[in-house]
Amino acid sequence: VFFPADSLSSSLHRDDHRVRVVVCVADLQVFKEEVKQQDFFVGTVRVNGRMDWSMLDSAVSQAFKVYIAKVDPASSLGLSTDSIYSYNMGHIKRLLGGEAPESQPSRCMSKGPTSITVALKGLKEKCVDSLVFETLIPKTMMQHYISLLLKHRRLILSGPSGTGKSYLTTRLAEYLVERSARDDLQLYLSNLANQIDRETSTSEIPLVIILDDINDAISISELVNGALTCKYHKWMVTFSNNVEPANGFLVRYLHRKLMEAEDERSLTDEDLLRVLDWVPKLWYHLHAFLEKHSTSDFLI
Repeated sequence: VFFPADSLSSSLHRDDHRVRVVVCVADLQVFKEEVKQQDFFVGTVRVNGRMDWSMLDSAVSQAFKVYIAKVDPASSLGLSTDSIYSYNMGHIKRLLGGEAPESQPSRCMSKGPTSITVALKGLKEKCVDSLVFETLIPKTMMQHYISLLLKHRRLILSGPSGTGKSYLTTRLAEYLVERSARDDLQLYLSNLANQIDRETSTSEIPLVIILDDINDAISISELVNGALTCKYHKWMVTFSNNVEPANGFLVRYLHRKLMEAEDERSLTDEDLLRVLDWVPKLWYHLHAFLEKHSTSDFLI
């Protein structure tokens, strides 16, 4: 029996399902009453009856790879397809590269449209990839901050307003408290004043303190009753407008928003892409000019 090529092609395309791929990041329940999940759209993949799980693994990985290349064109974040831990499609959870389920991916589409939810490596895998993806702060810097906190149990973030210090301290605190597996945060905080100056080497519980909008180390020292020593500079991190993570954040954020618009025409709009590259450059040059002729203690 002869089937025209056009007929076969249209039949194959009818079998295709375009499925949304999102990265799901859970908002940790530390300083808030309820846990919220954030879904970041990263792209779409085609699923059909001829696709097996290894092929879907490759398609999901490729969608994530393309997304990271667009959001982080300078490759500063340090994320790759190795950052993917698993994904969910319908009721099936798939560990990337693990044992394949009995049913094919197309069977998950039988109950109607669904989406593929990707989970990145995080606390359970002793990784920071999920935190890096959420915050858009380079992995090497995030690992450095966490290392300083685990080693010294305190960290000073110093820099102009608007460079992301408050946001970063909150996310680091949530990450470290979750890492310490403390169930009763209120009790932990109520005893914090008595614990801050203890340097017991056997304790693996990090001490997390957020002192926001404090302008100098003397004021901080007064607040914590001399908890800071003359060696505080060993665990101080200075933020600036012209270095990471502040100067690279805007371009990554704008490209993420472009991807979330889910408009394929925008992704190839050269004028729009030029604007997205121009805005961060303008932002940088304005800061460089104002720092040179005025002050660095600000952020546009």
